[in-house]
Amino acid sequence: EESDAAVLTYGDTNSTLAGALSARRAKMLLLHFESGVRTGDFTMPEEINRVLTDRLSDVHYCCTGDNLDNLKKEGYGSVIPGELLWTGDLMLDAFIKIEAGRNRAPGSGSYIAATIHRAGNILNREKLSAIVSALNTLHRSMQVVIPLHPHTGKRLREYGIELKCAVLEPLGYHEMKRFLCDAEYVVTDSGGVAREAYFARKRSLVVMEHPFWPEIISANAAISCNPETAEILAGFDRVKQLPEITGHSIFGDGKAAQKISEHLVNYLS
Repeated sequence: EESDAAVLTYGDTNSTLAGALSARRAKMLLLHFESGVRTGDFTMPEEINRVLTDRLSDVHYCCTGDNLDNLKKEGYGSVIPGELLWTGDLMLDAFIKIEAGRNRAPGSGSYIAATIHRAGNILNREKLSAIVSALNTLHRSMQVVIPLHPHTGKRLREYGIELKCAVLEPLGYHEMKRFLCDAEYVVTDSGGVAREAYFARKRSLVVMEHPFWPEIISANAAISCNPETAEILAGFDRVKQLPEITGHSIFGDGKAAQKISEHLVNYLS
């Protein structure tokens, strides 16, 4: 017997897949936001989570047109039943509506905002050492400022790797937005920070072999590279040559929440 309740899952974490499995077992309607993201790399746990969650879902809310196209190519909405909707990105909604903090990052002049926390990078001594070596080198010519994730800090100590950059305590959302908005460039291994850098119109280097959001790279707003020192340094040189970010956002108009809520009302009525 079908339940008249519905479950809305978000993203590609383990809890996303857990929610999807629970909803399907309970015969509840399942709606997935951030649907259709694809890297083709099943060594990433996120790719497994998002592909399985999409396969179980009844409704697919997509952040970008490319996400929507990915689903259609896989047969969603035709061979695979399901409703597809391009809503734009809820993260853009939040970025527009939530004010940035008032305090600028310590130091003066231009700086590179950096984040390192991806498990595949920090749990591998060789990769983490290569990333830190590149950041230390960049820091000699332009200040590199990094809010240090506790897990990253722990691994640096365990591996005996010295980070010679300006280090901050982890930042809340308001402070993180200010941190990105005031930066000259961004270097990150985070799909979320890569998007927020784009929202802030900051050119970025994404340290991922298979970035979650290739749309940003196709828009000439970012460069991607492997977690290797030489590739990071060469990639950053290319980032500095990218044009300023202008024009229409590939992540919608900042009204994703409104589109989702309006669709939900009609879909569930």
